[in-house]
Formats: sequence, C-alpha cells, structure tokens
Amino acid sequence: MSTRKVGQMIPKGEGKWLLRWFTGRDSSGKRKYASRLFSGTTSQARKKLNSLTTQVAEGTFVAPAKQTVGQYLEWWLENVCKPSVRPFTLRSYEQRLRIDIYAAVGALKLHKLTWQTLQTVYNRLREARKSGRTIGYTHTVLKSALGHAVKGKLLRENPCDHAVPGAHVKKEMVVWTADEVQLFLERTKGTRDYPLWYTLLHTGLRPGEAFGLRWGDLQRNRLHIQRAVAQQGKAYTYNIESPKTERSKRSVVLTKENIEVLQTHRRAQAAAMLAAGPEYKRLDFVFAGADGSFDNDMYARRRWKRSVARVNGLLRREYGKDRRVEDAPQLARIRMYDTRHTHATLLLKANVHPKVVSERLGHANIKITLDTYSHVLPDMQKEAVAQLEALMAASGK
Repeated sequence: MSTRKVGQMIPKGEGKWLLRWFTGRDSSGKRKYASRLFSGTTSQARKKLNSLTTQVAEGTFVAPAKQTVGQYLEWWLENVCKPSVRPFTLRSYEQRLRIDIYAAVGALKLHKLTWQTLQTVYNRLREARKSGRTIGYTHTVLKSALGHAVKGKLLRENPCDHAVPGAHVKKEMVVWTADEVQLFLERTKGTRDYPLWYTLLHTGLRPGEAFGLRWGDLQRNRLHIQRAVAQQGKAYTYNIESPKTERSKRSVVLTKENIEVLQTHRRAQAAAMLAAGPEYKRLDFVFAGADGSFDNDMYARRRWKRSVARVNGLLRREYGKDRRVEDAPQLARIRMYDTRHTHATLLLKANVHPKVVSERLGHANIKITLDTYSHVLPDMQKEAVAQLEALMAASGK
C-alpha cells in the first residue's frame, strides 16, 4: 500500500522554498495542508519542514490565523468580555486597546505578533510619557485576550509572556488629617452636599455606593450597602448595579453624629420634595439629585472640587486680614474618592485592626487593604514598638 508524503519542499528560486505539509483532515475526511515560504539552504529548509511535521504529529501545530490582531481583539471583546464583565470594565478594556494597541499592531496578522513587537510598543508608550500603571493595565488586558487565542489554538504561545511593560511606580497617596477633615466639614456645614461629604469621610464608602443608598438601607446605626451607581459602557451613562464585589455587600456602622446629620438631611429632603410637587421623582435615594433621581460621579466630582476650592478661598480671606495671604493654611486638593482613603488611613493610624478596616471598606481580602495603605504601616510599627517597650518596662518593676 502506497503512502503519501507528509511534507514537500518546492524550489522557488535561489535559496527560497515553498514548504507544504499535511496537517490533518477536516470534518468531511478531506486532507488538509499548510504552506509557508522559507528562505535558506536546502538543509535548513528540510530541518524546518521536519520541525513543522513533528509539531503536527505531536499535536502542537497551530495553523496561522488569517485574522489580524485588531479583528481578533474586536471578536474577543464582543464574545468573551461583553457577556462576562461589567459595562464600565468592558469600556476600559476597549479604551486601552484602541488607544495603545490598535494603531500600533492592529493591522498585523495575529500569528505574526511577537513579543519583540510588543516590547517595542511598550517602549514607545513609555517614551510618550504614559504612566507605568497605564502600560501595565494595557499589558494585563492584552495578555488575557491573547491567552484565549492560545487556548483556542490560534497562537502557539502568548507573546505577552515575554514582553515587559515596565515598572509601575505608585504615586504617593494624598489624604487629609483628622484636623483637616474637621476644618473642611466646619466650613461646608449648611451646604447642599454637607451630608454627602460628611458620610463619605466618616464611612469610607465608595462614592458610587453612597449614590445607590436608599433610606430603607439605613437601619438604626447601620448603613446596608446593597447597590451602587456606576458608569456604563457608554460614556457619561450611569445606572444602578450590584456593588463591586460580593464582599462589597456589607453593613457599615455609623457614628452618632453621622446619624444625626442624615436625619437632618432627611427632613430637609422631605421639605424639598413637597416644594417640588409631582415633578420630584420619589425614588427614596438618600443622596438624590435635584429631581429625586440618583446622583453620580460626573456631577458630584465637580461639586467636590468646588467645595474644596471654596474652603481654601475662605481660609485665605480669613488669614489675610492681618497676615500674608500666601501663608494661609490650605487643604490639599484631594479627589472625592480620596475621602475613602482618608477614612481608612485615619482608622489605621488610630490602631484599628486592618481586618476591621478591610471589612468596613468592603475589600475582597485584607491583603488589598494592607497593600493599598502600606504607607501607614511604618507609623503602626513605631507605635507597636513603643507599646512593647512600655509593656516590658512595666513587667520589670
């Protein structure tokens, strides 16, 4: 019985060959072949053909993908990510791939994407002064996408496994002291957003969690976090969804003063509701917009910046009556989200156990808390040593 060749070397000119080899059979039993142009000596071409046929025999051969990098990533976003990740997360994936990857290698055939090519892309992003955090995020998203290509046998290996995005230098976290928190709240008392600012600074809630609160979530001295307002896939579109993680569904104990602030706020909200009449949407949100609908980051961030600027302006005017204005005390211009970091930092500096802080913040695990607030740990160690010295000294008497 005759046997068919599993591979052929067809001369195509001086030092050029068309390699053709058997790769298996399709669903109807028809034989399938792959081909590739190769430049080199006869011995080199034969060695390459033997390598390719061995890959087929061992089941490790991956046929070159016909689609481009851009086409594959579009498919991955639509068919793998869209059904499984939050709309905001999907939008962030799309944004990073569109800005950093599509223009650079989107038109390249998927099977021709190498780690050296990706390394060049990352190096150019750094030269363009992109942050290490941004490049690292792009790398993470791309590695996940190409990992699916390897599993689906569109690629033999993941080019991201060898490309190095570069080090991420964490920016120093800027938070307020307890005195600065008190100063800010004293100067904003009586304003529309005072209850929101007070609650964010005294609970460490994510802003989106605060916007999703309904009055039914306030039970005695606890806030029960059950939902959040989050940006959707489309820019500037917000909706109600479940909290960030399962651990984010939690109850947060309030101070007596925070409860009083919320009770006063509720009475003022009821009066505003009556004054607005039927135009007011009775949706029961604690921190509602002017029409009763839920508030969101886009508008609240602007109001936060204005509040901080207004307080700093007041401080300059008060200080400048008989002294130099430029010497006036000023609050750091922290972001609204930094109210959460401020709350956690103050608790840790007060020697509250990190496990308790982690539960209060709704972190998935305590490691996230310790990694995020590592800047507080040196002070905690000093305090621990001081307490140890005091304990040992007392026991020696």
